[in-house]
Amino acid sequence: MTKQHLAKDKITQLLDRSLDFKEESTAFEHWRTCPDCQAKIRTAIDCAPPWLYNLPNHTNLWAIPVSARWQFWIIGSKEVLLALTFSEKTQRRQIELLRKQGLELARSPAPIFLTNTAEMIYDFLETGQPYKVTALNFCLVSTAFARQVLTWTSLVPFGKTTSYGRIAEWIGRPLAARSVGGALHSNPLGLVIPCHRVLGTNGALTGFGGGLEMKQMLLELEGSYPQFQVRRLE
Repeated sequence: MTKQHLAKDKITQLLDRSLDFKEESTAFEHWRTCPDCQAKIRTAIDCAPPWLYNLPNHTNLWAIPVSARWQFWIIGSKEVLLALTFSEKTQRRQIELLRKQGLELARSPAPIFLTNTAEMIYDFLETGQPYKVTALNFCLVSTAFARQVLTWTSLVPFGKTTSYGRIAEWIGRPLAARSVGGALHSNPLGLVIPCHRVLGTNGALTGFGGGLEMKQMLLELEGSYPQFQVRRLE
């Protein structure tokens, strides 16, 4: 695959996150430096964004902790994940934004989808076990540009890294690296949309909502630190 362009069905599978981890990694090693495949992916994202960014009024939501040990919280419905936060303060702010959109927190026990999601994230934090959450919603992402940034970031697979400048190139705005950084700093789906895999110039460990120590820890879990400092970024 590294020498051949990605077929249309492979691009569809990339965007709906149905490839296994090895296939994702192999595809990434090709398309990250292939302008033709990047153009195809860009067109696919523009024509059919992989995630919605609204929910019906009065959709029930739940906010639950990942675990007592890890001070992370997730917010979602019975079917989609809306947020993963690194602090209760951020969680409260996001809940307030969701309420302004006509959504409400439910008092009933969390649905299986969210408890399973929390369990997958916990297993990753404890053991480095790769995981995917395929059902996401971008209703907490405020601009079309930010949605593009997060979508491209979601395509950087487990154990790989890229740079802010490279994501700007993929989007088709090569001078927008700083804006890419701003969009990722406001990422409401930390870990799940893996902004920790995005590095600064020359591999610098910069900018992360959960703090640089956490970013380093996440890269170590994925086997991308400290080797990433001497790895060529793409």
